Amino acid sequence: MAINEKHTTITNPHNAAAQSALADIRVARELFRHYLPSDLLAHVDLTSLRSSPTSFISKKLKTYISDIVYEVKIAGHLGFLSIVIEHKSYPDKWLPLQLHHYIAEAMILYHKQHPNKKVPLVYGLALYNGEQPYHHDLDVRSLIDAPPELIDKYFLKPPQLLDLTQISNEVLKAHTWSGALLLSLKNIFISNFLTFMKENLTDIFQEIIAEEGEELVEAMLKYYISSGDIVDGGQFSDYISQQLSKELGSEMRTLAQQWQKQGLEQGLEQGLEQGWERSARAIAKNMF
Repeated sequence: MAINEKHTTITNPHNAAAQSALADIRVARELFRHYLPSDLLAHVDLTSLRSSPTSFISKKLKTYISDIVYEVKIAGHLGFLSIVIEHKSYPDKWLPLQLHHYIAEAMILYHKQHPNKKVPLVYGLALYNGEQPYHHDLDVRSLIDAPPELIDKYFLKPPQLLDLTQISNEVLKAHTWSGALLLSLKNIFISNFLTFMKENLTDIFQEIIAEEGEELVEAMLKYYISSGDIVDGGQFSDYISQQLSKELGSEMRTLAQQWQKQGLEQGLEQGLEQGWERSARAIAKNMF
């Protein structure tokens, strides 16, 4: 479908007029007094309202909206009220999603500037002066293609956190493919990783290789070299060749040869002499 140029034109004169008028705090205070939701207004101290030089508009949003931002006390805490001006002269059904993006950008920006503080409440009041009434649903959930009961249950709710420190190795080992990754991530910092690997990952890796998943095993082995505590490089290579795959064992040796050819022989040998510790891991990190 061709894009209607009229529908992509930014109404700069309207934006300029709004920006100019809303620079007067009296205009903004009156607007918020009459149009903020009454339950929010009850907590807003409009006497503390003042213009902010900040804009929360990201580069991606500049095409669609602009904003005028005000600092204000909300229930005694610093908050921001924004008048968000819709640029398009037609009702865009994606406006609710753009506003959610805007609020998230505002909080992220504040966090970057004040990393040790909680983010303030940001409320955006959208201003639209199109040629037709805005007739779309303003609930962003209406834009999500999923059963309503799932949207209500999972959208904008606290995220699920997979905290590996709270999940036992036995539970992780019960799932072969994801277990290979999660066991590795959980235990990568333990001393002498090869011992852990022999006791917990051998059967998993053998099963994965049998099911043509050798690339996953290879990725995990490279991860161990780059980040794990491999005390004895020779034992590590022998383990790979004997328990998993001669091809993989050979590949690990080939990688070592490639490091040497690239002028890293001295650092690698020093790392091997020290037990494949810091210097060898540093080399591997650069390689992988």
